[in-house]
Amino acid sequence: MPEHGARTVEWRVHMTRDATTNPIDACGFALLDSTRSQILLSYHWNSDGQLYEGDQYQTPWMRERRVHDADDEDNPDIFGTDATLQITVDPTWHQNRRGGSDQVVNTLVIFGYLYLVESDGSLTGLSAFNYNVERYYYSNQLDDFFRRCGVHNQWDGENVCDLCVVPFVRLFEDS
Repeated sequence: MPEHGARTVEWRVHMTRDATTNPIDACGFALLDSTRSQILLSYHWNSDGQLYEGDQYQTPWMRERRVHDADDEDNPDIFGTDATLQITVDPTWHQNRRGGSDQVVNTLVIFGYLYLVESDGSLTGLSAFNYNVERYYYSNQLDDFFRRCGVHNQWDGENVCDLCVVPFVRLFEDS
């Protein structure tokens, strides 16, 4: 995702499920190295609006987003049994040089949005976030990503990798 290739991506997903069960479905996106099919980061929202995975299921690249507080009984389920959601991802790539040196410092700024698409087509915002992916905050994760890609960590180099935004949905039985 070099700076000339970063662009806003948005898509809609129609989520349905049987009303008699209570599975925790999720939708989100991943930042993927398109040449090596390795995940740098993934972000998702669970249908109940809560954090679900727990430490035993976490991977270094996974991030869950909470939609509402656990004690918010007015909004126990954000997807319901039939909902259309819109996910918007706005990545911006920054490549800077420190002082007058040749050292490159790269930052990927990600803005993510989850909307409920109402029956009239209007959007209701459910969640929004932003992350700055840079070596200082994500050093272990970046090392793991490049190790899985089979190359040395080149995050703060001229040519990092070819990142793309990929949507995903996690479904359980009766969804």
